[in-house]
Amino acid sequence: MKCLEQRFLTLEAIGWEKTKKPITCASAGTESQYVCNFCEKPNHAIYKCTQFLKKTVAERLNWVQKNQLCVKCFKRDHTAKNCQRRDCVKCNKGHNTLLHLEIKSEAKTAASANSSQNTYVLLATALVTIKGNNGQMGEFRALLDSGSQVNVISERALKILDLKVTKSELQINGIGGRTQTSKARVNVMLTSQDNKFNTRLEAIVLTHIVADQPAQSIDTSRWKLPKNITLADPNFDKTGRIDILLGAEHYFEIMQDKHVSIGKGLPRLQETKLGWIVAGKLRQESKSQSTCAVLTEEDKVDQQISKFWELDSFPSNTPCLSPLEKRCEQYFVQNIQMACDKKFIVRIPFLEDASSLGESRDLATRRLFCLEKRLSRDPETKASYVQFMKEYEALGHMKEMHTKEIARSRYFIPHHCVMKPDSSTTKLRVVFDASAVTSSGKSLNDLMHKGPTVQSSIFSILLRFRMHKYVFTADIEKMYRQIWVNPEDQYYQTIVWRNDPSEDLRNYRLKTVTYGAKAAPYLATKCLQYLAQKGKREYPAGADAEGRHDSKCTTGGYHL
Repeated sequence: MKCLEQRFLTLEAIGWEKTKKPITCASAGTESQYVCNFCEKPNHAIYKCTQFLKKTVAERLNWVQKNQLCVKCFKRDHTAKNCQRRDCVKCNKGHNTLLHLEIKSEAKTAASANSSQNTYVLLATALVTIKGNNGQMGEFRALLDSGSQVNVISERALKILDLKVTKSELQINGIGGRTQTSKARVNVMLTSQDNKFNTRLEAIVLTHIVADQPAQSIDTSRWKLPKNITLADPNFDKTGRIDILLGAEHYFEIMQDKHVSIGKGLPRLQETKLGWIVAGKLRQESKSQSTCAVLTEEDKVDQQISKFWELDSFPSNTPCLSPLEKRCEQYFVQNIQMACDKKFIVRIPFLEDASSLGESRDLATRRLFCLEKRLSRDPETKASYVQFMKEYEALGHMKEMHTKEIARSRYFIPHHCVMKPDSSTTKLRVVFDASAVTSSGKSLNDLMHKGPTVQSSIFSILLRFRMHKYVFTADIEKMYRQIWVNPEDQYYQTIVWRNDPSEDLRNYRLKTVTYGAKAAPYLATKCLQYLAQKGKREYPAGADAEGRHDSKCTTGGYHL
């Protein structure tokens, strides 16, 4: 773009007109004849004068007008009205492109103004807790907007909460008639910080809601805020990200009658069910942009062009990961080890402190009793279940815990079976339910990161089947159980079991990656990827030189 712009300015300065005559050598023969009007030095034109280009647009325009030059070609013998040169390429008005005054909008908001003023309007914000249907909770900053017909939640909040969305296309109109489309919505529970107020919230999903609020930090050291009130947002005076917008549907529901003035020229305090909010005009010099409505502006020209380039380019092998996914990847690499039997040892990737898990053994025991009653009515299934567990122990994939070890157990996983009579290999599959909640209301899966998607999509794999004349598929037997879990984390994978109701209950810890845990698919496929990358120097053809997924493996694995 710089090359094209420089070429245009060259042609503009030497008098390029719409003509059929060739102009390929025009600049080469004429540039040396120029004397710069600005610095009065020879051999360059004013459009290449470094001193002139360093000036701001306003300073250039001032100088041109002061010297009574044509604002199109910078010559003295005529005015812009009689000039035959081309108009500005950016706005098509009667001036040179170097004199184009451009108003830039850095913050992506529907209405903004770059103006220095001695007042600033503080918008109402509140800290709220959002709980998804999966039990995940997070604290976010909300903006209260009585002028919005919808509630909005950011994509960032969805990633933190790991929420599933419902596809729903909705077009939103904002200031100036501009529109933006949301393609998803989500239902969540909103709770105040003191847990005295909560409400069910349906919100549409947008990548960006508004610019950080407030736009600049505010000095409140001289404010006389009442000490006997609870602020909805204790950091209302500090710039912060907005992840929730509460529209008119809930705005008036949370408003209370009390309001307090804290001084002349300062905003007001308003009581709400979320706490006291601070909003209104204050006397403070502000050079920030004003924010209005909820609508991002159109992409700039360079952003639109870059999107075209992205469409025409090959996709990168490096996936785009969220901050949480990057942290999960780093945790995997930092903690993976090799056992003496050449199998990998991994750690469970926890999202938060696992100490929040409550008591779980009673639930696991009750679930076992129910399972035994079910199996008593089907002797064949019972025999298969018992055989599966005996094999599990015989292979060393689970180990009975001694009395001293039981105190170290941090989570008991209930288990049951799923029958597949049509399967030629595994007619009975034992499923471990790591989503069973403990007495604290949280389960192991609630605290566990599911990890980024490592393997290629099914669609990509199926398409690549068309690239080869012959393909083959392979299955890794007991794939999850080929990977050891770090001994410290095995106590999060304990179970209650006995071969017959006449026996005493026994406690076991599962030593391998367990089917039913949220992170199990990620840990298994990530180990395959790690193995391929580790062995690609010694076996380049087998590991695939770029560590990419083998399109011919139904498990999403590699040439091994």
